[in-house]
Amino acid sequence: MRVPKPTLAAIWLVVPVLLTLLIVWTNSQFPLDFWLHVTSGRWMCETHRLIAVDTFTHTISGQQVQNQPWLAQLLMYQTCRLGGYPLVQFAFGAVYGVAIGLITQLTYRRCRDSRVTAAVMVAAVAVASTNMAIRPQAFSVLLFAAELYVLCTWGARRFTPWVVAGIELLWSNMHGAFPLGVVLPYIFLIGASGQRVWHGQRVADQDTAGLRTRLLCCVLATGAMFVNPQGLANFKYVSGVASRATERNIEEWQPTSVENVAGTAFMLSVAGALLVLGTTRRSTSLTDALLLASFFVVGVKSQRMVIWWALVFPAILAPQVGLLVQRCSAAGQRIWRAGRDRLARWVPAGISPDDSNTRGLFAQLRALAARIARPRDTQSDTLNWIAAASLCILLALSTPWTRPFNPLLPPHKRVAIPYDEPLEAVTFLASSNYQGRMYQPMEWGSYVSWQLDPRVKVFVDSRIDFFPDSVWDDYVSIGTQPDRALATLNRYGVNLVLWDPRLSRALPATLDASPEWRRVYSDGKSVVFWRG
Repeated sequence: MRVPKPTLAAIWLVVPVLLTLLIVWTNSQFPLDFWLHVTSGRWMCETHRLIAVDTFTHTISGQQVQNQPWLAQLLMYQTCRLGGYPLVQFAFGAVYGVAIGLITQLTYRRCRDSRVTAAVMVAAVAVASTNMAIRPQAFSVLLFAAELYVLCTWGARRFTPWVVAGIELLWSNMHGAFPLGVVLPYIFLIGASGQRVWHGQRVADQDTAGLRTRLLCCVLATGAMFVNPQGLANFKYVSGVASRATERNIEEWQPTSVENVAGTAFMLSVAGALLVLGTTRRSTSLTDALLLASFFVVGVKSQRMVIWWALVFPAILAPQVGLLVQRCSAAGQRIWRAGRDRLARWVPAGISPDDSNTRGLFAQLRALAARIARPRDTQSDTLNWIAAASLCILLALSTPWTRPFNPLLPPHKRVAIPYDEPLEAVTFLASSNYQGRMYQPMEWGSYVSWQLDPRVKVFVDSRIDFFPDSVWDDYVSIGTQPDRALATLNRYGVNLVLWDPRLSRALPATLDASPEWRRVYSDGKSVVFWRG
């Protein structure tokens, strides 16, 4: 069997996917809510039930909750059970890689220039990279990319609506961004309808089947959105997450601004899009315009949502960028010809291109120009093989298992099992008889539940939308107002405190001064107090 030769075009198209894998596989920080999802998945596997009430905290224990991403949590837990966090990280890198691969293929179909496609996609990956965390949102990214690809390329095929409905059915059980799976077909329907009205009956007769398909996509996707255990309650979950997170100053849910990397990358990409569209002055379809406008608004609303903009703009802008490249190339050729003609007029009278002494020089220059103009894909199979092999070696050395041995990575990305959690303190608690109700930083709640539940129940965890304002206010006051801390802890019956002194030294000082509390453990990252 013949092994296909790597072409330079193929190597260019692989670069965005490779970059995505490197970003996810070498990420050295756990996401905020990773442990929440694997803990929830473990609970469902052990009890053979879906989560309907809170079981992990003591502040809202027994309260009804909507656990919308249940299917993603089951997949995350089973993957973690099989291979630990490294396998989860590897699998999620593959999920993001497939999503970027689909968008790359869609962009190339519309642009037909591998280098332009690669350049635009690298910019898109740079914008999206701040949102590429190990969380159920990865499944949303994959499903969004798949649905966008289907709607853009499959058009009026009979099975398109059923594929869209299947994607939305999965989506509504995996992540809270599932409404986007309905928004997309409606954008395509409105765009196609607008084109029909704009161009008149001549185009309308040809596109009737396409409009029917678009309409059926919308109907089936809307119906599939409600096929989940929570039904309409899913919308309450989505709205609750967005509103509560914003009110409680969770950074990733704040409006996008240039004060952080995600916001800066987003704003630069928007500025670049406006520059390209304004420079080319090439007409854009109504559907493309609606996609850009809609997901620009979504991206501005929250920095966690800039990834949707990053998935939308490449296929729309790449053809425009390709046109700019062609224009610049044509302008460069005109300048070259003008300069060559002017140079010919400046050549001394005694030198002629027909002279035997100069004929060889001109022939060499023409040969060099022809070589430069030759398609890059056919320049050197050897160089292409070297480039492909180098990329494969780099990728193989950057997996979660091999990155400690990759000399090209900075030291903090070569950590075999990265963690920001209080590993030593929780190990101490797991080996002791301490149990009961705990107060701890919200960021550590789900990790404690993963390691110590049901022996220890936490105060809050990353499900910030589930906690009423009274509980959240008390959580904040304990850590920031020492004069109220002891009374509030007593009111909730807390007998364990796990705290990060880097957040505030006031709470440890208050507990050290109290005769009821005893410091039982401390290290550079955490301190444990017990009231018994």
